[in-house]
Amino acid sequence: ESGGGILDRCAAKLREVMPAAAAEALVDGLAARVDVNDAAGHWWTSRDDVDTSAELAERMEDFFDSMRFDPCDVVLVVGHSLFLQHIMRRFSSPALGGSAPLLARALRESKLQNCGCVGLDVVFGGGSGAGDVGSGRSAGVHYGQTV
Repeated sequence: ESGGGILDRCAAKLREVMPAAAAEALVDGLAARVDVNDAAGHWWTSRDDVDTSAELAERMEDFFDSMRFDPCDVVLVVGHSLFLQHIMRRFSSPALGGSAPLLARALRESKLQNCGCVGLDVVFGGGSGAGDVGSGRSAGVHYGQTV
């Protein structure tokens, strides 16, 4: 299943174990908190796929557009350490390099360990539209993790 079909399947499975009205109410509550666009299609790549520089730049711009226009002040993102590394190479600001030079360098040059957790404050410019990509101003490695 993908996209909205995920919630439909969830509702069908819940109706097997609870009254239909309760299942629908539960799925309605989930629908308000789940972004089905995250699973709208074949989102993974095969081992042999490699993004071109232009494709990677487009992915990063799409990612930052999603963050910029999210209504929440804080967004939790789960991703691959190589994607974080590319973000840091392209978008870490001089302020981050000045305030935490060793960490900034490590995030640009090294992969984060498995299940690593990094906090990154992103500041967007004054533009109001897509393409106003932010820059990382401060970062911190959390929970005793290392880069």
